[in-house]
Amino acid sequence: VGYPRTWMHPALPAGARLTIDPQATATPASTSSTYTLATTTPINQPILIRSADGQIIGSGEVKSASVRSSDKTGPLITEDFPSYHIIEMPVTAYGDLDDAEIRCEIIIGGVTYTDDTTVKSLSKVDCNPFNECKLWFKKPRSAHSNCHKFTIFKNNLIIATFN
Repeated sequence: VGYPRTWMHPALPAGARLTIDPQATATPASTSSTYTLATTTPINQPILIRSADGQIIGSGEVKSASVRSSDKTGPLITEDFPSYHIIEMPVTAYGDLDDAEIRCEIIIGGVTYTDDTTVKSLSKVDCNPFNECKLWFKKPRSAHSNCHKFTIFKNNLIIATFN
């Protein structure tokens, strides 16, 4: 949701055409059989393959998910120490994320998770009934932020990367 993804489909039979639900933005790319897809809601959208005479000969869906954190969810300083803060950051995860791994990697020097690692993996089982997970950072007072990058994997494939 909100982050476009390149999608390449297999060759279609002669005369066939794709119909993609209008709630998904589908922009043809310069490469044949390639689209840039994006959605605004974490709801899967149908894709139909129609023959030249309009019959449905195949189908699929644009799978959609939303992961939000940071300024969208409001990180909080939960503990204050002389040289660092403990920051709690809610992460919300909605949509088609069953069997997905949400990996959060810290990308600013000096910042760690409270267990002194720099990478955490989350899944839907880590979330509460409101689809919220929490991460805790140790941020030195000298660090300007707790900058991090999310990568979402599904079936061992990267499906999204964003800061």
